[in-house]
Amino acid sequence: MTDLDAKIEALRAAVAQDDREGVDRHLAAIEPELQRLDPLVRGLSFAQVQSVLGNAAKAVEVLEDLAEVAPEVGVVQHQLGCHRRARGDADGALVAFTRATELDPELVAAWIERGVLLDAVGKPEEAVASYREAVLRAPQHPDAWRNMGNSLAALTRFEEAGEAYRTAAGLLPSDATVAVLLASTHLARGELEQANAALGEPLRAEMGEVVQVSTGPVGGRMLCCRFFVEGSRRASWEQAAERLLQQLAPVVQSVPGFPMRHQGAFVVLRDERLLVCDQDAVRPGRPHRFFDATRLVEREAGRAPGEPRG
Repeated sequence: MTDLDAKIEALRAAVAQDDREGVDRHLAAIEPELQRLDPLVRGLSFAQVQSVLGNAAKAVEVLEDLAEVAPEVGVVQHQLGCHRRARGDADGALVAFTRATELDPELVAAWIERGVLLDAVGKPEEAVASYREAVLRAPQHPDAWRNMGNSLAALTRFEEAGEAYRTAAGLLPSDATVAVLLASTHLARGELEQANAALGEPLRAEMGEVVQVSTGPVGGRMLCCRFFVEGSRRASWEQAAERLLQQLAPVVQSVPGFPMRHQGAFVVLRDERLLVCDQDAVRPGRPHRFFDATRLVEREAGRAPGEPRG
């Protein structure tokens, strides 16, 4: 970390603590540091300072001006993408990240961030291609492997997703998130024993195991849901899952195609089973990429039997 980086971090802490005197003091210390930099680095650093101060619009303005002065510098486009994304301009951020990868293909972070945005707008195939560019250049980057697994899962390519997660787990052997994602690929395929094995004993003790509850047949197919549940809640959650499936069964029979949505739940046809699942946390309005119903069952377990679902 450079001296300037340290001063910007000190400014960030002062802003977080609403320390007005500290903000003024750190800004005064940063100003001469900026003046000693070349114009390109000064502009990048000034945009970062504006972002820390909460002036996201100003940060974007500075970087857009800098991009006009230095149109062939990939890092400017990368930072512009980061600040546009922070402002909620996903489309503008995607344009900037894409341009960054064109100008400087070695910018691994730009490939990864581009992939995240592509996945979020429902283009997982393009996201996978972006992550592949990242791992080609940085094969030891766990985020690239993990995110590629997410996009492969969105394409229901669960075996490939599992391989990507296993690579990420090898790079981050103690990471609980990667372990849960790997387990989720097995959940999506109905491989409950493998899912629980992938969680490992500590995680199973903390968050429970993968469980499946089924009813039916409905229209000639089993209607079921799969979820994570801690041991002491298992009986009540299984009862809640049964109520959920019973409530959805007549709706499913009256709907001609899948996926269908009803009161926040999706029903997806997969491997000749009708899977009830929540919406995807990353891609609102779409079925959960792993067909996980945990949040639905938890909500149902919190209702009194017969209570309206809204």
